Amino acid sequence: MNRTTQFSSSGIIAAAMTVLLVTLCIALPATAEESPEARTQILTVEVQEMVCRSCVRRIEGALEDTGGVVDLTIDLPNRRADIEYIPADIDATDIVGIIDDLGYTVEKLNAS
Repeated sequence: MNRTTQFSSSGIIAAAMTVLLVTLCIALPATAEESPEARTQILTVEVQEMVCRSCVRRIEGALEDTGGVVDLTIDLPNRRADIEYIPADIDATDIVGIIDDLGYTVEKLNAS
Protein backbone atom coordinates (compact mmCIF):
# COMPACT_ATOMS: atom_id res chain seq x y z
CA MET A 1 0.00 0.00 0.00
CA ASN A 2 1.45 3.30 -1.11
CA ARG A 3 0.76 6.37 0.87
CA THR A 4 1.63 9.72 -0.53
CA THR A 5 1.42 12.86 1.46
CA GLN A 6 0.75 16.11 -0.23
CA PHE A 7 1.75 19.41 1.30
CA SER A 8 0.33 22.68 0.23
CA SER A 9 2.73 25.57 0.01
CA SER A 10 0.53 27.67 2.29
CA GLY A 11 0.65 24.92 4.93
CA ILE A 12 4.44 24.80 4.83
CA ILE A 13 4.68 28.58 5.05
CA ALA A 14 2.27 28.64 7.99
CA ALA A 15 4.30 25.98 9.80
CA ALA A 16 7.55 27.86 9.17
CA MET A 17 6.01 31.09 10.46
CA THR A 18 4.85 29.33 13.61
CA VAL A 19 8.34 27.94 14.25
CA LEU A 20 9.82 31.39 13.69
CA LEU A 21 7.40 33.09 16.09
CA VAL A 22 7.98 30.49 18.79
CA THR A 23 11.74 30.88 18.38
CA LEU A 24 11.48 34.66 18.68
CA CYS A 25 9.29 34.43 21.77
CA ILE A 26 11.81 32.15 23.44
CA ALA A 27 14.82 34.26 22.43
CA LEU A 28 13.40 37.63 23.48
CA PRO A 29 12.78 38.51 27.13
CA ALA A 30 9.22 39.24 28.17
CA THR A 31 10.17 42.78 29.19
CA ALA A 32 12.68 45.01 27.51
CA GLU A 33 15.66 45.53 29.76
CA GLU A 34 17.92 48.54 29.62
CA SER A 35 21.43 47.82 28.42
CA PRO A 36 24.26 48.91 30.72
CA GLU A 37 25.28 51.50 28.13
CA ALA A 38 21.86 53.14 28.47
CA ARG A 39 22.65 53.92 32.10
CA THR A 40 26.05 55.54 31.54
CA GLN A 41 27.36 58.99 32.31
CA ILE A 42 30.17 61.02 30.78
CA LEU A 43 32.91 62.48 32.95
CA THR A 44 35.06 65.15 31.32
CA VAL A 45 38.40 65.89 32.96
CA GLU A 46 41.42 68.03 32.25
CA VAL A 47 44.71 66.25 32.85
CA GLN A 48 47.40 68.88 33.49
CA GLU A 49 50.58 66.86 32.90
CA MET A 50 49.31 64.80 29.95
CA VAL A 51 51.78 65.97 27.31
CA CYS A 52 52.60 62.97 25.10
CA ARG A 53 51.26 59.78 23.57
CA SER A 54 52.92 57.77 26.35
CA CYS A 55 50.82 59.66 28.91
CA VAL A 56 47.70 58.84 26.90
CA ARG A 57 48.61 55.11 26.81
CA ARG A 58 49.19 55.06 30.59
CA ILE A 59 45.78 56.59 31.27
CA GLU A 60 44.07 54.37 28.68
CA GLY A 61 45.68 51.28 30.18
CA ALA A 62 44.64 52.15 33.72
CA LEU A 63 41.04 52.98 32.80
CA GLU A 64 40.52 50.12 30.35
CA ASP A 65 41.30 47.70 33.17
CA THR A 66 38.77 49.40 35.44
CA GLY A 67 35.34 47.85 35.83
CA GLY A 68 32.53 50.25 35.04
CA VAL A 69 34.45 52.28 32.45
CA VAL A 70 32.67 51.77 29.13
CA ASP A 71 34.51 54.10 26.76
CA LEU A 72 37.33 56.62 26.78
CA THR A 73 38.16 59.44 24.39
CA ILE A 74 41.34 61.41 24.98
CA ASP A 75 42.09 64.77 23.35
CA LEU A 76 45.84 65.16 23.85
CA PRO A 77 46.25 68.72 22.41
CA ASN A 78 43.61 70.04 24.82
CA ARG A 79 44.65 67.68 27.64
CA ARG A 80 41.08 66.48 28.11
CA ALA A 81 39.47 63.10 28.51
CA ASP A 82 35.83 62.09 28.13
CA ILE A 83 35.18 58.96 30.16
CA GLU A 84 31.91 57.07 29.74
CA TYR A 85 31.16 55.03 32.84
CA ILE A 86 28.42 53.17 34.67
CA PRO A 87 27.73 55.01 37.95
CA ALA A 88 26.35 51.85 39.54
CA ASP A 89 29.79 50.23 39.06
CA ILE A 90 32.22 53.11 39.66
CA ASP A 91 32.04 56.66 40.95
CA ALA A 92 33.45 59.70 39.09
CA THR A 93 35.62 60.44 42.13
CA ASP A 94 37.16 56.96 41.86
CA ILE A 95 37.97 57.56 38.18
CA VAL A 96 39.66 60.86 39.02
CA GLY A 97 41.58 59.04 41.77
CA ILE A 98 42.85 56.40 39.34
CA ILE A 99 44.28 59.08 37.03
CA ASP A 100 45.64 61.01 40.01
CA ASP A 101 47.38 57.86 41.28
CA LEU A 102 49.28 57.76 37.97
CA GLY A 103 50.85 61.09 38.93
CA TYR A 104 48.67 63.49 36.97
CA THR A 105 46.80 66.54 38.26
CA VAL A 106 43.17 66.07 37.31
CA GLU A 107 40.45 68.70 37.22
CA LYS A 108 36.88 67.47 36.88
CA LEU A 109 35.16 69.66 34.28
CA ASN A 110 31.75 68.00 34.33
CA ALA A 111 29.95 64.81 35.13
CA SER A 112 26.68 64.20 33.29
